Amino acid sequence: MEMTVKRYEAMHRDVWDDESGKFVRYEDYAELQRQLTAYEATVTNLKAQAQGLAAENELVKQRMNQLIQIISNADNNYCMCGDEMKSHAHGGCGHPTGMFDYHYNQWLESSKETPITDAALAEMRAQGVEMFVAALQKHIDEGDFVGDEIAVIAGAIDAGGDFSEQLRKEQGK
Repeated sequence: MEMTVKRYEAMHRDVWDDESGKFVRYEDYAELQRQLTAYEATVTNLKAQAQGLAAENELVKQRMNQLIQIISNADNNYCMCGDEMKSHAHGGCGHPTGMFDYHYNQWLESSKETPITDAALAEMRAQGVEMFVAALQKHIDEGDFVGDEIAVIAGAIDAGGDFSEQLRKEQGK
């Protein structure tokens, strides 16, 4: 939302429009202050989101490196007890898995959730739906549809609004 502020110059009791004037209407100034405050809050929220995304990205990289280490270092020829797997009857020692299987299963069970990333992606999807809905609404407003088409497109607009809300709500669960 961009706002044009009219500037004025004044001398004695005379006031006139002047592009480089020193004065503005108080209402214009107050609106600009409100917008600035809103923009600052948005920047603060985006910075926090970026930090969260960076932290989750680092965790994903660590998980990838852990998996590479498991694949590179684990040997399924040996049991967790240290004996060779071929000398065991299935489950005979109480450690029924080889080293690779054990470490891989541990890796699978470790935390792999990325809630901040998931929320950011859900928000992007919802915004994409809202952009499509706005485009449809613009076509209706401009008279690009006639007759029954209007009702069908209006239904799509309503469904799109509901869908964008659903995307956000599902992520919040």
